[in-house]
Amino acid sequence: MNRMLSNNVQQLLKWLALLVVFATGLWAATSWMNNPKTLPIKFVRIEGELKHINKVDVSTAISDLVKSGFFAVKTQQIITEIEKIEWVKTVRISRVWPDAISLQLTEQQPAAVWNKTFLLNQEGHIFRPKNIDIFSSLPRLEGDDAKSVLVLESLNKSNVLLKKIGFAIKALSMTVHGSWMATSSSGVVIKIGNNEPVQTINKSFRLLSVLNIDALNRITSVDMRYPNGMAVVWKEGKELMGYELTGSPLKPTNKKLNV
Repeated sequence: MNRMLSNNVQQLLKWLALLVVFATGLWAATSWMNNPKTLPIKFVRIEGELKHINKVDVSTAISDLVKSGFFAVKTQQIITEIEKIEWVKTVRISRVWPDAISLQLTEQQPAAVWNKTFLLNQEGHIFRPKNIDIFSSLPRLEGDDAKSVLVLESLNKSNVLLKKIGFAIKALSMTVHGSWMATSSSGVVIKIGNNEPVQTINKSFRLLSVLNIDALNRITSVDMRYPNGMAVVWKEGKELMGYELTGSPLKPTNKKLNV
């Protein structure tokens, strides 16, 4: 009985000894891997189709963070720091054995100028580069920052429809009260009011498309805020002409167009 108990104790002590050895080895390995001097990072590869991102700026932004080891380097901190650069959209990072990290950068693709100061990317999200003067050819959009996605979507949907009849919108704005106004590439201002913008813009230009090119070039603005018609302002003398939207597509009228 005593001999059996002694054997069990010896067996238990062996397992405890093995556990201590394993734990000690694990601790030593973890300490070695977390040591910044273990396999120090010597190379940083920056890749991607970069037009506006300066690789020197990226290297400078993470210079302190890469002074670490292959295993110890804080990849999430590096990503966070790079994402602060205005033109960076996404960052992917990977370790390259034994002494390098690879950074795959995706650049923002501007779709429009936002509120005269910022840019919108293709998804309608705002980003703030230092100089937007070189993007004067982009559409000009305005509105509350929380509505940037909606305004860009409205522009894109409108231009898809208008392309079929040879028109395009170059500026679109939405006030805090939900009132819309658009400007075509030819300079015609469309006052939309609180109507649904895409269908109203499409409707106005489909009506105007029956006019000849000379007549179109004489138009300053079109007011679509009337339930039973629209008002056109011509360049010569700022003459105002009302049109009913019933019967003939463009029927001049002297009737009062109720707001």
